Amino acid sequence: MRQNGWKRAHGAVKRLNRTLLVTGALAGALALAGLVPGAVFPAWGEEGAAEEASAGGQEAAPGDGSAGGQEGAAPAPAAVEYHSLRDLLLAGSLELSEATDSYNTSKTNYQNMLQTLRDEQDYMKLMADHHEDDPEAAAQYKANASILGSTASQISRRLEALNRQSSTISVEKTIDSYVMSAQTRMNSYNQMVLNVNAARKSVEAARSSYDASLRKQTAGTATSQDVLTALDRLEQEQNLLRSYEQQMASLRFSLLSMLGLEDNGQVTIGTIPEPDLAAIDAIDFQTDLQKAIGNSASVQSARHANAGTTAQIQEKFKTVAQAEGSAQADITASYEQLMAQKLTYQAAQEAYQGKLLEYQSLQRKRQAGMVGESDYLQGEADYLEALAAKETASMSLYQAYESYGWEVKGVG
Repeated sequence: MRQNGWKRAHGAVKRLNRTLLVTGALAGALALAGLVPGAVFPAWGEEGAAEEASAGGQEAAPGDGSAGGQEGAAPAPAAVEYHSLRDLLLAGSLELSEATDSYNTSKTNYQNMLQTLRDEQDYMKLMADHHEDDPEAAAQYKANASILGSTASQISRRLEALNRQSSTISVEKTIDSYVMSAQTRMNSYNQMVLNVNAARKSVEAARSSYDASLRKQTAGTATSQDVLTALDRLEQEQNLLRSYEQQMASLRFSLLSMLGLEDNGQVTIGTIPEPDLAAIDAIDFQTDLQKAIGNSASVQSARHANAGTTAQIQEKFKTVAQAEGSAQADITASYEQLMAQKLTYQAAQEAYQGKLLEYQSLQRKRQAGMVGESDYLQGEADYLEALAAKETASMSLYQAYESYGWEVKGVG
C-alpha cells in the first residue's frame, strides 16, 4: 500500500531515527520519562480486540506495566471502562479532588490540564511533520492532534470563563471537564493501539519480503539494489512501529496517571463505544443551541453581572450579546464537526467492506496454494490498515458526539 515510501533512500531512515530522539525528549518534558521504548501493551481497547482481529490473525498483546510506580496511586482495577471514567476520577484523582476544593485551585488545575493537552498536541504535530514522507502516519498524527486541540480549546474557553467569574464555579462542571479530558485521552489511546496492530503486521510483511529478496539474490534472480530497497522498507516500517508504540505508551501513562491509578501490568483499557447513529440523526440542533447558550458559563457570568448606571447597563447588554454570539458559534462549530465526522465514518465503513472482500478472496487463494507468503502477509497488512481506518473513524465520530454533548451542557 505504501510502495513509494518503501523505495526511499537510507536518508529517510536516518531522519526517522532522529525523530525518535526528539520523541524521547518530548516525552520526558511531559513527565513520561522511564517508559520502555517499544513496550507492548494490550491491543486495541485491550478487550474484545482479539475477536475483531481474528480475521487478520492478530492477537491481543499483554501489558507490561510501563506506567507503574505512581506514588500514592490508588489500587488499579482490572479494567478501565469508558463509562466508568467519572467514578474512577472521583475515587482516585488527587488533582480532581484538589480542583473541587476552591476557586483558585480550580484555575491552577485547568491551567495545568490545558498545558498538558497543548504539549501532547504539539508532540502529535511534530510527529506528523517528521513523518511527512509517510502520508498515512502523518494523517494519523494530525487526526490525534486535532482531537487534542479540540479538547484543549474547550478547556481554554472554560478557563477564560473562570477568569471572568467572581465566585466558585460549579463543582459538577469541574468534574465534567476532567471527564471530558479523560475521554479524549482514552479515545486517542485506542486509536494509537489500532495503528500499532497494523504497523506490526506491516513489519512482518516487510521482513518476509526482505528475506525473500535475499533468497532471490542468492539464486541470481534479484540484484543488490532489490535487496537494499527491501531493507529500506523494513527499517522504515520498524521505525514507524517504534514511534507508534512509544506514543501508545505515553497515552496509556497519561490516562492512568490522570485517573490516579497504579499500572501493575494487569490493568486493561477498554474499548470506545460504537457511535449511535440514530441518536445523532435525532439531534434537534435549534433546541440544543438554546440550551448551549443558557448553559454557557460566559453567558451566565455576563447575564449576572452587576449594572447600576445607564452606561453599565448598556455595556452589560453588549457583553451579554457577545457572550451569546460566542456560545452560538461554538455549538455551531461542534455540530458541523459532528456532521463531518459522520460522513467520514460512512466513507470508512464502505472502504473497509471493499478491503474485507479482497482479504477474504486472498485467504481462499492462500488455501488453494495460489499466493506466496510475502504477498499474503502484505494483503493481511493492507486489511489491518483498512480495519484501523474504520475503527478510527468510529472512535472519532463518537468523540465528536461526546464533544457536542459537552458543548450543550456548557462544559466546553
